[in-house]
Amino acid sequence: MNPKIKRGILIGLGLAALIGAGYSAIPLQGPTGPLQSVVCTAGCSQTGTVLTVNAAGGGGAPTTSKYLLQQADGSLPNAQAMGSLGTGLVKNTTTTGVQSIASSGSDYAPGTSGNATGLVISTNGTGALTAYGGADAGAGNAIRQLNASGGVQTSIAVPTVSGSSVLKGSSGNAVAATSGTDFAPGTSGNATGLVISTTGTGALTAYGGVDAGAGNAIRSLSASGAITNSIAVPTISGTQYGVAYYPTTSTLGTSAAPLSVNVVLHGNPAGAPQWTQVALGSDVSGSLPTASVAYSGTQYGVPYYSTATALGTTAAGTTTTLLHGNAAGAPTFSAVALGSDVSGSLPVGSVTFSGTQYGVPYYSTASAIGTSAAPGSANVLLHGAVAGAPTWSAVDLSADTASTVLPMTKGGTGANITGTVGALLAPTSTTVVGQIADVAVGSALVSGGVGAAPSYSASGTCTSSGATTCTITGRRSGCLPVCSMTTAVSTTFHAAISSTTITCTFGTSGTNTCNCICF
Repeated sequence: MNPKIKRGILIGLGLAALIGAGYSAIPLQGPTGPLQSVVCTAGCSQTGTVLTVNAAGGGGAPTTSKYLLQQADGSLPNAQAMGSLGTGLVKNTTTTGVQSIASSGSDYAPGTSGNATGLVISTNGTGALTAYGGADAGAGNAIRQLNASGGVQTSIAVPTVSGSSVLKGSSGNAVAATSGTDFAPGTSGNATGLVISTTGTGALTAYGGVDAGAGNAIRSLSASGAITNSIAVPTISGTQYGVAYYPTTSTLGTSAAPLSVNVVLHGNPAGAPQWTQVALGSDVSGSLPTASVAYSGTQYGVPYYSTATALGTTAAGTTTTLLHGNAAGAPTFSAVALGSDVSGSLPVGSVTFSGTQYGVPYYSTASAIGTSAAPGSANVLLHGAVAGAPTWSAVDLSADTASTVLPMTKGGTGANITGTVGALLAPTSTTVVGQIADVAVGSALVSGGVGAAPSYSASGTCTSSGATTCTITGRRSGCLPVCSMTTAVSTTFHAAISSTTITCTFGTSGTNTCNCICF
Protein backbone atom coordinates (compact mmCIF):
# COMPACT_ATOMS: atom_id res chain seq x y z
CA MET A 1 0.00 0.00 0.00
CA ASN A 2 1.47 3.28 -1.09
CA PRO A 3 -1.01 6.09 -0.48
CA LYS A 4 -0.03 9.58 -1.56
CA ILE A 5 -0.43 12.37 1.00
CA LYS A 6 -0.27 16.03 -0.09
CA ARG A 7 0.71 17.42 3.32
CA GLY A 8 3.77 16.80 5.38
CA ILE A 9 1.99 15.66 8.63
CA LEU A 10 -0.39 12.75 9.11
CA ILE A 11 -2.48 13.02 12.33
CA GLY A 12 -4.60 10.37 14.04
CA LEU A 13 -5.54 8.26 10.99
CA GLY A 14 -4.69 4.92 12.53
CA LEU A 15 -1.39 3.97 11.00
CA ALA A 16 -1.98 0.22 11.40
CA ALA A 17 -4.90 0.42 9.00
CA LEU A 18 -2.68 2.11 6.34
CA ILE A 19 0.45 -0.01 6.38
CA GLY A 20 -0.66 -3.16 8.07
CA ALA A 21 0.72 -4.87 11.11
CA GLY A 22 4.47 -5.01 11.55
CA TYR A 23 5.34 -1.92 9.53
CA SER A 24 7.08 0.99 11.16
CA ALA A 25 7.55 3.33 8.13
CA ILE A 26 5.71 4.26 4.97
CA PRO A 27 6.91 6.24 1.94
CA LEU A 28 4.92 9.43 1.42
CA GLN A 29 4.52 11.80 -1.53
CA GLY A 30 4.63 15.51 -0.68
CA PRO A 31 3.57 18.49 -2.91
CA THR A 32 7.17 18.95 -4.14
CA GLY A 33 8.34 15.36 -4.20
CA PRO A 34 8.75 12.25 -2.08
CA LEU A 35 9.33 12.62 1.67
CA GLN A 36 12.01 10.68 3.53
CA SER A 37 9.89 8.72 6.00
CA VAL A 38 7.15 8.75 8.64
CA VAL A 39 8.35 7.43 12.00
CA CYS A 40 5.87 5.88 14.41
CA THR A 41 7.01 6.41 18.03
CA ALA A 42 4.21 4.66 19.90
CA GLY A 43 3.25 1.60 17.90
CA CYS A 44 0.82 3.54 15.70
CA SER A 45 -2.42 2.63 17.45
CA GLN A 46 -5.69 4.26 16.40
CA THR A 47 -5.85 6.63 19.36
CA GLY A 48 -4.84 9.91 17.63
CA THR A 49 -1.11 9.30 17.22
CA VAL A 50 0.85 12.28 15.87
CA LEU A 51 3.47 11.34 13.31
CA THR A 52 6.50 13.55 12.67
CA VAL A 53 7.68 13.93 9.10
CA ASN A 54 11.38 14.36 8.28
CA ALA A 55 11.14 16.64 5.26
CA ALA A 56 13.53 16.46 2.26
CA GLY A 57 14.45 19.50 0.23
CA GLY A 58 12.74 22.87 0.71
CA GLY A 59 9.60 21.51 2.34
CA GLY A 60 11.13 20.93 5.88
CA ALA A 61 11.72 23.09 8.97
CA PRO A 62 14.09 26.13 8.68
CA THR A 63 17.63 24.97 9.43
CA THR A 64 18.64 28.30 11.03
CA SER A 65 16.05 28.10 13.83
CA LYS A 66 16.72 26.62 17.26
CA TYR A 67 14.81 23.56 18.44
CA LEU A 68 14.68 21.09 21.30
CA LEU A 69 15.07 17.50 20.01
CA GLN A 70 15.07 14.24 21.84
CA GLN A 71 18.03 13.07 19.71
CA ALA A 72 20.51 14.88 17.48
CA ASP A 73 19.57 15.51 13.81
CA GLY A 74 22.25 16.66 11.36
CA SER A 75 19.71 18.53 9.22
CA LEU A 76 18.98 20.85 12.16
CA PRO A 77 22.40 22.03 13.29
CA ASN A 78 21.07 24.68 15.71
CA ALA A 79 18.85 22.24 17.62
CA GLN A 80 19.72 21.09 21.17
CA ALA A 81 19.44 17.35 21.65
CA MET A 82 18.04 16.51 25.09
CA GLY A 83 19.53 13.04 24.79
CA SER A 84 23.00 14.50 25.22
CA LEU A 85 22.18 15.68 28.78
CA GLY A 86 22.64 13.54 31.85
CA THR A 87 19.80 12.06 33.86
CA GLY A 88 18.29 14.55 36.33
CA LEU A 89 16.08 17.59 36.79
CA VAL A 90 16.17 19.94 33.77
CA LYS A 91 16.99 23.61 34.40
CA ASN A 92 16.12 26.34 31.90
CA THR A 93 18.48 29.31 31.30
CA THR A 94 16.88 32.78 31.11
CA THR A 95 16.98 34.58 27.69
CA THR A 96 18.96 31.82 25.79
CA GLY A 97 16.56 29.00 26.63
CA VAL A 98 19.49 26.57 26.93
CA GLN A 99 18.58 23.45 28.92
CA SER A 100 20.90 21.87 31.54
CA ILE A 101 20.75 19.45 34.47
CA ALA A 102 20.14 21.18 37.85
CA SER A 103 22.65 20.68 40.70
CA SER A 104 21.57 19.22 44.03
CA GLY A 105 22.32 21.58 46.90
CA SER A 106 22.60 24.64 44.60
CA ASP A 107 19.49 24.64 42.45
CA TYR A 108 17.35 22.64 44.87
CA ALA A 109 17.50 21.02 48.31
CA PRO A 110 19.02 17.58 48.15
CA GLY A 111 16.96 14.57 49.04
CA THR A 112 16.99 12.82 52.45
CA SER A 113 17.65 9.30 51.24
CA GLY A 114 19.56 7.21 53.69
CA ASN A 115 18.21 9.06 56.79
CA ALA A 116 15.62 7.86 59.25
CA THR A 117 11.98 8.80 59.02
CA GLY A 118 11.41 11.90 61.14
CA LEU A 119 11.92 15.66 61.39
CA VAL A 120 13.69 17.08 58.26
CA ILE A 121 16.52 19.55 59.02
CA SER A 122 18.29 21.75 56.41
CA THR A 123 22.08 21.90 56.76
CA ASN A 124 23.50 25.44 56.86
CA GLY A 125 25.58 26.28 53.76
CA THR A 126 24.95 23.11 51.75
CA GLY A 127 21.18 23.04 52.14
CA ALA A 128 21.35 19.26 52.60
CA LEU A 129 18.29 17.79 54.28
CA THR A 130 18.58 15.28 57.10
CA ALA A 131 15.68 13.39 58.68
CA TYR A 132 15.91 12.52 62.37
CA GLY A 133 13.73 9.76 63.71
CA GLY A 134 12.30 9.18 67.16
CA ALA A 135 15.30 7.31 68.64
CA ASP A 136 19.02 7.77 69.06
CA ALA A 137 21.54 5.12 69.99
CA GLY A 138 21.42 4.63 73.70
CA ALA A 139 18.57 7.08 74.34
CA GLY A 140 15.01 5.99 73.69
CA ASN A 141 12.49 8.71 72.89
CA ALA A 142 14.37 11.97 73.28
CA ILE A 143 14.25 15.74 72.81
CA ARG A 144 17.24 16.63 70.57
CA GLN A 145 19.27 19.78 69.95
CA LEU A 146 20.98 19.82 66.50
CA ASN A 147 24.21 21.54 65.47
CA ALA A 148 24.84 23.73 62.36
CA SER A 149 25.69 20.70 60.19
CA GLY A 150 22.49 18.94 61.19
CA GLY A 151 24.07 16.53 63.62
CA VAL A 152 22.68 15.79 67.08
CA GLN A 153 24.22 18.24 69.54
CA THR A 154 22.33 17.17 72.69
CA SER A 155 19.79 14.43 73.29
CA ILE A 156 17.53 14.50 76.37
CA ALA A 157 15.71 11.29 77.01
CA VAL A 158 11.97 11.54 77.53
CA PRO A 159 11.06 9.23 80.42
CA THR A 160 8.30 6.75 80.11
CA VAL A 161 5.57 7.79 82.59
CA SER A 162 2.89 5.30 83.47
CA GLY A 163 -0.70 6.43 83.79
CA SER A 164 -1.90 10.03 83.72
CA SER A 165 0.71 12.26 85.33
CA VAL A 166 1.87 15.87 85.54
CA LEU A 167 5.50 16.36 84.35
CA LYS A 168 8.12 18.54 86.03
CA GLY A 169 11.73 19.36 85.11
CA SER A 170 14.52 17.64 87.06
CA SER A 171 18.25 18.12 86.20
CA GLY A 172 17.39 18.70 82.55
CA ASN A 173 15.03 15.70 82.41
CA ALA A 174 11.22 15.52 82.54
CA VAL A 175 9.91 13.41 85.45
CA ALA A 176 6.47 12.81 86.94
CA ALA A 177 5.36 15.41 89.53
CA THR A 178 4.11 14.37 92.98
CA SER A 179 0.56 15.24 94.16
CA GLY A 180 0.58 17.15 97.42
CA THR A 181 4.23 18.15 96.96
CA ASP A 182 4.59 19.57 93.48
CA PHE A 183 0.93 20.53 93.09
CA ALA A 184 -2.29 20.70 95.13
CA PRO A 185 -4.14 17.39 95.21
CA GLY A 186 -7.61 17.14 93.72
CA THR A 187 -10.86 17.61 95.63
CA SER A 188 -12.48 14.27 94.96
CA GLY A 189 -14.70 13.20 97.81
CA ASN A 190 -15.56 16.76 98.88
CA ALA A 191 -18.89 18.49 98.39
CA THR A 192 -19.58 20.90 95.55
CA GLY A 193 -18.73 24.40 96.73
CA LEU A 194 -15.92 26.82 97.57
CA VAL A 195 -12.43 25.22 97.26
CA ILE A 196 -10.02 25.96 100.16
CA SER A 197 -6.29 25.12 100.15
CA THR A 198 -4.89 23.60 103.35
CA THR A 199 -1.78 25.30 104.71
CA GLY A 200 1.35 23.11 104.61
CA THR A 201 -0.01 20.20 102.58
CA GLY A 202 -1.77 22.26 99.92
CA ALA A 203 -4.68 19.82 100.00
CA LEU A 204 -7.88 21.26 98.53
CA THR A 205 -11.23 20.92 100.26
CA ALA A 206 -14.60 21.99 98.78
CA TYR A 207 -17.21 23.37 101.15
CA GLY A 208 -20.88 23.34 100.11
CA GLY A 209 -23.70 25.75 100.86
CA VAL A 210 -25.02 23.99 103.99
CA ASP A 211 -23.50 23.23 107.38
CA ALA A 212 -25.06 21.24 110.14
CA GLY A 213 -27.45 23.51 112.01
CA ALA A 214 -26.73 26.59 109.82
CA GLY A 215 -28.62 27.27 106.58
CA ASN A 216 -27.06 29.62 104.03
CA ALA A 217 -24.07 31.07 105.84
CA ILE A 218 -20.78 32.93 105.61
CA ARG A 219 -18.10 30.65 107.08
CA SER A 220 -14.70 31.23 108.73
CA LEU A 221 -12.20 28.37 108.24
CA SER A 222 -9.14 27.39 110.26
CA ALA A 223 -5.62 26.85 108.90
CA SER A 224 -6.43 23.19 108.36
CA GLY A 225 -9.63 24.04 106.48
CA ALA A 226 -12.07 23.22 109.28
CA ILE A 227 -15.07 25.49 109.87
CA THR A 228 -14.52 27.65 112.96
CA ASN A 229 -17.53 29.99 112.62
CA SER A 230 -20.69 30.16 110.52
CA ILE A 231 -22.75 33.35 110.13
CA ALA A 232 -26.21 32.91 108.64
CA VAL A 233 -27.02 35.10 105.62
CA PRO A 234 -30.45 36.70 106.17
CA THR A 235 -33.18 36.57 103.57
CA ILE A 236 -33.83 40.12 102.27
CA SER A 237 -37.17 41.31 100.93
CA GLY A 238 -38.01 44.75 99.61
CA THR A 239 -39.67 46.89 96.95
CA GLN A 240 -39.06 45.73 93.39
CA TYR A 241 -36.65 48.08 91.57
CA GLY A 242 -35.90 49.85 94.86
CA VAL A 243 -32.39 50.31 96.25
CA ALA A 244 -31.18 48.69 99.47
CA TYR A 245 -30.10 51.02 102.27
CA TYR A 246 -29.58 50.88 106.04
CA PRO A 247 -32.57 52.41 107.86
CA THR A 248 -30.73 51.50 111.09
CA THR A 249 -27.16 50.40 111.76
CA SER A 250 -28.16 46.72 111.78
CA THR A 251 -31.09 46.33 109.37
CA LEU A 252 -31.58 46.67 105.63
CA GLY A 253 -34.49 48.37 103.89
CA THR A 254 -35.34 49.36 100.31
CA SER A 255 -36.22 52.68 98.78
CA ALA A 256 -39.33 53.25 96.69
CA ALA A 257 -39.13 52.22 93.04
CA PRO A 258 -38.29 54.99 90.55
CA LEU A 259 -41.43 56.28 88.81
CA SER A 260 -39.72 57.18 85.52
CA VAL A 261 -36.41 56.90 83.68
CA ASN A 262 -35.64 60.61 84.11
CA VAL A 263 -34.88 60.50 87.84
CA VAL A 264 -31.75 59.83 89.89
CA LEU A 265 -31.35 58.66 93.49
CA HIS A 266 -30.98 61.50 95.99
CA GLY A 267 -29.69 61.00 99.51
CA ASN A 268 -31.76 61.79 102.57
CA PRO A 269 -30.05 62.56 105.91
CA ALA A 270 -33.14 61.56 107.88
CA GLY A 271 -34.88 58.85 105.84
CA ALA A 272 -34.93 56.65 102.78
CA PRO A 273 -33.17 57.81 99.59
CA GLN A 274 -35.58 59.30 97.05
CA TRP A 275 -35.85 59.20 93.24
CA THR A 276 -36.23 62.73 91.83
CA GLN A 277 -35.03 64.76 88.88
CA VAL A 278 -31.79 66.73 89.20
CA ALA A 279 -32.40 70.33 90.26
CA LEU A 280 -29.67 72.29 88.47
CA GLY A 281 -30.01 75.21 90.84
CA SER A 282 -29.26 73.18 93.99
CA ASP A 283 -28.04 69.69 93.07
CA VAL A 284 -25.12 70.70 90.83
CA SER A 285 -21.85 72.38 91.72
CA GLY A 286 -19.17 73.69 89.40
CA SER A 287 -19.61 74.31 85.68
CA LEU A 288 -20.06 71.89 82.82
CA PRO A 289 -16.98 72.05 80.53
CA THR A 290 -17.67 73.66 77.17
CA ALA A 291 -16.36 70.60 75.36
CA SER A 292 -19.16 68.51 76.98
CA VAL A 293 -21.94 70.63 75.46
CA ALA A 294 -23.06 70.42 71.83
CA TYR A 295 -23.90 73.81 70.33
CA SER A 296 -25.61 74.66 67.04
CA GLY A 297 -26.13 78.23 65.87
CA THR A 298 -25.05 81.05 63.58
CA GLN A 299 -21.29 81.50 63.51
CA TYR A 300 -20.24 84.62 65.48
CA GLY A 301 -23.85 85.06 66.70
CA VAL A 302 -24.80 85.31 70.39
CA PRO A 303 -26.97 82.60 72.03
CA TYR A 304 -30.25 83.74 73.60
CA TYR A 305 -33.45 82.07 74.79
CA SER A 306 -35.83 82.03 71.82
CA THR A 307 -38.41 80.38 74.10
CA ALA A 308 -38.42 79.60 77.81
CA THR A 309 -36.77 76.23 77.09
CA ALA A 310 -34.91 76.63 73.76
CA LEU A 311 -31.77 78.46 72.69
CA GLY A 312 -31.42 80.47 69.48
CA THR A 313 -28.60 82.61 68.09
CA THR A 314 -28.55 86.15 66.80
CA ALA A 315 -27.17 87.18 63.45
CA ALA A 316 -23.49 88.10 63.47
CA GLY A 317 -22.61 91.73 64.15
CA THR A 318 -19.83 93.96 62.87
CA THR A 319 -16.99 95.84 64.59
CA THR A 320 -19.08 99.05 64.68
CA THR A 321 -22.29 97.58 66.18
CA LEU A 322 -23.41 96.61 69.67
CA LEU A 323 -26.03 94.06 70.75
CA HIS A 324 -29.42 95.66 71.46
CA GLY A 325 -32.19 93.91 73.38
CA ASN A 326 -35.63 93.24 71.91
CA ALA A 327 -38.68 92.91 74.14
CA ALA A 328 -40.48 90.60 71.69
CA GLY A 329 -37.83 88.96 69.51
CA ALA A 330 -34.18 88.16 68.96
CA PRO A 331 -31.55 90.70 70.07
CA THR A 332 -29.96 92.55 67.16
CA PHE A 333 -26.61 94.18 66.47
CA SER A 334 -26.78 97.87 65.53
CA ALA A 335 -24.94 101.15 66.08
CA VAL A 336 -25.58 103.05 69.32
CA ALA A 337 -28.13 105.85 68.94
CA LEU A 338 -26.94 108.49 71.41
CA GLY A 339 -30.32 110.17 71.43
CA SER A 340 -32.25 107.05 72.57
CA ASP A 341 -29.77 104.36 73.64
CA VAL A 342 -27.79 106.40 76.21
CA SER A 343 -28.83 107.74 79.60
CA GLY A 344 -26.85 109.88 82.00
CA SER A 345 -23.73 111.86 81.14
CA LEU A 346 -20.24 110.77 80.28
CA PRO A 347 -17.84 111.84 83.05
CA VAL A 348 -15.44 114.58 82.02
CA GLY A 349 -12.52 112.46 83.17
CA SER A 350 -13.43 109.83 80.59
CA VAL A 351 -12.94 112.20 77.62
CA THR A 352 -9.69 113.73 76.36
CA PHE A 353 -10.09 117.35 75.09
CA SER A 354 -7.73 119.56 73.11
CA GLY A 355 -8.56 123.21 72.28
CA THR A 356 -8.19 126.92 73.07
CA GLN A 357 -8.31 127.70 76.77
CA TYR A 358 -11.61 129.41 77.69
CA GLY A 359 -12.90 128.75 74.19
CA VAL A 360 -16.10 126.84 73.49
CA PRO A 361 -16.04 123.47 71.60
CA TYR A 362 -18.06 123.32 68.38
CA TYR A 363 -18.24 121.07 65.31
CA SER A 364 -15.82 122.51 62.80
CA THR A 365 -16.88 119.73 60.37
CA ALA A 366 -19.53 117.06 60.52
CA SER A 367 -17.08 114.72 62.24
CA ALA A 368 -14.51 116.96 63.95
CA ILE A 369 -14.63 119.24 67.00
CA GLY A 370 -12.88 122.62 67.18
CA THR A 371 -12.89 125.43 69.77
CA SER A 372 -13.83 129.08 69.48
CA ALA A 373 -11.53 131.91 70.48
CA ALA A 374 -11.47 132.90 74.13
CA PRO A 375 -13.90 135.71 75.10
CA GLY A 376 -12.20 139.11 75.14
CA SER A 377 -14.11 140.46 78.15
CA ALA A 378 -16.80 139.62 80.67
CA ASN A 379 -19.53 141.64 78.89
CA VAL A 380 -19.82 139.59 75.73
CA LEU A 381 -21.97 136.72 74.64
CA LEU A 382 -21.27 133.91 72.20
CA HIS A 383 -22.84 134.57 68.81
CA GLY A 384 -23.35 131.77 66.30
CA ALA A 385 -22.12 131.84 62.72
CA VAL A 386 -23.75 130.23 59.72
CA ALA A 387 -20.48 129.13 58.12
CA GLY A 388 -17.73 129.52 60.69
CA ALA A 389 -16.72 129.44 64.30
CA PRO A 390 -18.93 131.08 66.97
CA THR A 391 -17.67 134.49 68.14
CA TRP A 392 -17.81 136.49 71.35
CA SER A 393 -19.41 140.01 71.16
CA ALA A 394 -21.79 142.33 73.03
CA VAL A 395 -25.53 142.03 72.37
CA ASP A 396 -26.74 144.33 69.64
CA LEU A 397 -30.35 145.13 70.65
CA SER A 398 -31.18 146.35 67.19
CA ALA A 399 -29.79 143.33 65.37
CA ASP A 400 -29.69 140.39 67.80
CA THR A 401 -33.06 138.70 68.04
CA ALA A 402 -33.95 137.36 71.45
CA SER A 403 -35.97 134.19 71.68
CA THR A 404 -37.65 135.38 74.91
CA VAL A 405 -39.06 138.77 76.13
CA LEU A 406 -37.26 140.81 78.77
CA PRO A 407 -39.49 140.83 81.85
CA MET A 408 -40.72 144.00 83.52
CA THR A 409 -38.56 143.27 86.56
CA LYS A 410 -35.52 143.58 84.30
CA GLY A 411 -36.74 146.78 82.60
CA GLY A 412 -38.61 145.09 79.78
CA THR A 413 -42.25 144.89 78.80
CA GLY A 414 -42.86 141.24 79.63
CA ALA A 415 -44.45 140.84 76.20
CA ASN A 416 -43.43 141.06 72.56
CA ILE A 417 -45.20 144.28 71.55
CA THR A 418 -45.58 145.64 68.05
CA GLY A 419 -46.15 149.36 68.47
CA THR A 420 -49.21 151.20 67.02
CA VAL A 421 -49.04 154.90 66.26
CA GLY A 422 -51.16 156.86 68.75
CA ALA A 423 -51.45 153.95 71.23
CA LEU A 424 -50.51 154.37 74.85
CA LEU A 425 -48.39 151.84 76.88
CA ALA A 426 -49.89 150.82 80.20
CA PRO A 427 -49.44 147.68 82.39
CA THR A 428 -52.26 145.26 81.72
CA SER A 429 -51.06 142.96 84.56
CA THR A 430 -48.33 142.93 87.14
CA THR A 431 -45.87 141.32 84.65
CA VAL A 432 -46.94 142.49 81.17
CA VAL A 433 -47.10 145.93 79.55
CA GLY A 434 -49.90 146.34 77.02
CA GLN A 435 -51.25 149.07 74.72
CA ILE A 436 -54.30 151.37 75.01
CA ALA A 437 -55.43 151.77 71.45
CA ASP A 438 -55.98 155.20 69.97
CA VAL A 439 -59.62 156.34 69.42
CA ALA A 440 -61.50 159.09 67.59
CA VAL A 441 -60.62 162.72 67.95
CA GLY A 442 -62.10 164.34 71.02
CA SER A 443 -62.05 161.23 73.25
CA ALA A 444 -60.54 161.66 76.70
CA LEU A 445 -58.40 159.19 78.66
CA VAL A 446 -60.33 158.24 81.76
CA SER A 447 -58.94 156.37 84.77
CA GLY A 448 -60.30 152.85 85.22
CA GLY A 449 -59.91 153.03 88.97
CA VAL A 450 -57.40 151.45 91.35
CA GLY A 451 -56.03 148.19 89.92
CA ALA A 452 -57.59 148.76 86.48
CA ALA A 453 -56.11 150.09 83.26
CA PRO A 454 -57.29 153.54 81.99
CA SER A 455 -59.31 153.81 78.80
CA TYR A 456 -60.51 156.41 76.37
CA SER A 457 -64.03 157.77 77.14
CA ALA A 458 -66.62 157.55 74.43
CA SER A 459 -68.62 160.72 73.51
CA GLY A 460 -72.35 161.22 73.69
CA THR A 461 -74.05 163.08 70.83
CA CYS A 462 -77.60 164.30 70.10
CA THR A 463 -79.08 166.48 67.34
CA SER A 464 -82.17 168.72 67.46
CA SER A 465 -84.00 168.60 64.17
CA GLY A 466 -86.27 171.71 63.97
CA ALA A 467 -86.46 171.89 67.75
CA THR A 468 -84.66 173.70 70.47
CA THR A 469 -83.71 170.60 72.62
CA CYS A 470 -82.17 167.10 72.31
CA THR A 471 -81.33 164.46 74.97
CA ILE A 472 -78.33 162.15 75.35
CA THR A 473 -79.00 158.95 77.37
CA GLY A 474 -76.72 156.29 78.85
CA ARG A 475 -74.50 158.66 80.75
CA ARG A 476 -71.74 156.90 82.76
CA SER A 477 -72.00 157.36 86.48
CA GLY A 478 -69.19 159.39 88.06
CA CYS A 479 -68.19 161.15 84.85
CA LEU A 480 -68.58 164.92 84.62
CA PRO A 481 -69.30 165.50 80.95
CA VAL A 482 -68.13 168.45 78.93
CA CYS A 483 -70.65 169.48 76.24
CA SER A 484 -70.33 171.73 73.25
CA MET A 485 -72.21 172.48 70.09
CA THR A 486 -70.43 171.02 67.11
CA THR A 487 -73.08 171.76 64.52
CA ALA A 488 -75.78 174.41 65.28
CA VAL A 489 -77.92 177.21 63.87
CA SER A 490 -78.27 178.65 67.36
CA THR A 491 -75.66 180.75 68.97
CA THR A 492 -76.43 179.72 72.57
CA PHE A 493 -77.25 176.54 74.44
CA HIS A 494 -76.91 175.01 77.86
CA ALA A 495 -76.83 171.38 79.15
CA ALA A 496 -78.86 170.05 82.01
CA ILE A 497 -77.04 166.98 83.47
CA SER A 498 -78.82 164.30 85.48
CA SER A 499 -77.60 160.96 86.71
CA THR A 500 -78.50 159.18 83.48
CA THR A 501 -79.17 161.83 80.81
CA ILE A 502 -77.95 165.16 79.46
CA THR A 503 -80.51 167.56 77.96
CA CYS A 504 -79.14 170.22 75.62
CA THR A 505 -81.31 173.39 75.02
CA PHE A 506 -80.58 175.68 72.08
CA GLY A 507 -81.58 179.36 71.73
CA THR A 508 -82.71 178.90 68.14
CA SER A 509 -84.65 176.00 66.80
CA GLY A 510 -83.36 174.05 63.85
CA THR A 511 -80.61 171.44 63.32
CA ASN A 512 -78.32 171.76 66.30
CA THR A 513 -75.82 169.06 67.46
CA CYS A 514 -74.68 168.70 71.06
CA ASN A 515 -71.50 166.65 71.76
CA CYS A 516 -70.51 165.61 75.29
CA ILE A 517 -67.32 163.76 76.34
CA CYS A 518 -66.52 161.76 79.51
CA PHE A 519 -69.77 160.19 78.88
